[in-house]
Amino acid sequence: MKRWSTLLELKEDHKSLGVKGQIFFIVDFPRSLESGELLFMIAQPTFTGLGVSPGILSFVLKKEQVIDLFSIMDQTFQQYAKELEEDYFHSD
Repeated sequence: MKRWSTLLELKEDHKSLGVKGQIFFIVDFPRSLESGELLFMIAQPTFTGLGVSPGILSFVLKKEQVIDLFSIMDQTFQQYAKELEEDYFHSD
């Protein structure tokens, strides 16, 4: 899993994360202050008109939570961002 590359698709509806099929990406790998454990900061990609960036909400998860809650997509963040931009500029 890579920062600003790996796309994650939510496997099932979740009260905090949203509905099945929502797409997130890995923004960063913060460490827990208490344990030093590597965590995963995720966010939904949002097109702002200037480019694709993390949305308003972000979440910090343990690796096990990422594996349990998400499927790793074959498409990369860069490919998805390009699609979002093309859809925005070519929509009627």
